[in-house]
Amino acid sequence: MKYQGFFQSSETKLNRMWMVGAYTAHLCMQDDIWDAPKRDRGRWMGDLDVSGRTIEDAFDDHFLMEETLDRLLGAAPVTHHVDGIAGYSAFWITGEAEYYRHTGSRKQLESVHERLVQLLHYMETELDDRKLYANTTRALPFVDWSPELDSDTPELRMATQFEFYAGFRDGIYLLHELGDTQNAAVFQKRADEMKAAAQKYLLDKSGSFGTRWQTNAYAVLSDVADPSQYDAIWRNALSSVGHIKYNGLIITPYYNYYVISAMAKMGHRAEALDWIRQYWGGMIDEGATSFWEGYDPSWYTQDFHASLQADGTTGYQASLAHGWSSGVTPWIMEQILGIQPRGAGFSEVDIRPDLLGLEWAKGGEPTPRGMLTVDIRRDKTMIDLPPGTVARVSMPISAPDEEISVNGEKQTGEAEEGGKRKTVFLRSAGHYELASH
Repeated sequence: MKYQGFFQSSETKLNRMWMVGAYTAHLCMQDDIWDAPKRDRGRWMGDLDVSGRTIEDAFDDHFLMEETLDRLLGAAPVTHHVDGIAGYSAFWITGEAEYYRHTGSRKQLESVHERLVQLLHYMETELDDRKLYANTTRALPFVDWSPELDSDTPELRMATQFEFYAGFRDGIYLLHELGDTQNAAVFQKRADEMKAAAQKYLLDKSGSFGTRWQTNAYAVLSDVADPSQYDAIWRNALSSVGHIKYNGLIITPYYNYYVISAMAKMGHRAEALDWIRQYWGGMIDEGATSFWEGYDPSWYTQDFHASLQADGTTGYQASLAHGWSSGVTPWIMEQILGIQPRGAGFSEVDIRPDLLGLEWAKGGEPTPRGMLTVDIRRDKTMIDLPPGTVARVSMPISAPDEEISVNGEKQTGEAEEGGKRKTVFLRSAGHYELASH
């Protein structure tokens, strides 16, 4: 398998984390995409929702991704949850949408159209009269290997509600791409009801969805949480990320990807990077050459085998190379290089370069249209855009009256993020140098 994507920066350890994440996913690319090469050697959709992003960023694989997505969903008619886990049905849809945005494979999307609709209808059967997830099918309860999130509890049901909403949101997007506006309208109504129910019944008096990192993070990522609620969620839950020395409510590298992504979405990228250095960097410091199934920085470091906990077991049974632990790699691509596809097959892409205290950073993302590269310096950002891609580039500014120059020509740009950035559009292939003035 050829490594096509890449990342380099002024921080050697961060570069190492990117590569170890890519290598971890690489080890899982066998006859299809496994969760781990050591133990389960099976297809699990939660794992693929993370490792699939890594694989697309680093390898631009199509065959294994399509084979695994197809096998996970199974043959029509769909009458069960993916892997028997309700949240994994939702992640099948989010993973499919992410794959489509990366590849633009219309043929593959059309091949799952009927089963996508069937899966969404099956997911509807899990909702009670209030439109809250109620586990009516008695699915295997799992969100994360963490207390109250691996058994049928109110916490697990709340987190699954948010995962379901994300699945419906991305399912509606895919149905519109397929031209299936009739089914999209049906599921849009259900999604609206699910979001309203979450806001009415699950939001606590503090304005957050409790205190758990996993639950609040996915409330943010799913768009159930309104941006006006971010401050309360940060204050009551996510501001403690990286500041608890001994955490009984452990979190796996799997769900940590969603946590650091939510932190970035809320405008706390620097804090997320600090946690990355503690967490994935902690595994590197302990000698990891691939990322482990479970980890906490407080675990005993003299013999990491003795401390490992995940999958209901400990010690040597825990995997030392787990695809779901590779999330640091796509996070770097999404939040430092700032590359996030919005249209099918990178027809549209958002680029939000952010050094986050680094001296410099550069990297490339394979797309169906060619390599897209971003090179960030303190005084400018250089972008090489492939043909057929329209880029929306968000550049940092220090004052509202600053302008953005593109290849020496000044543009007014559109202010965003409270006047901290301005956006310009690149509409044709070529090399661009952007700077604020």
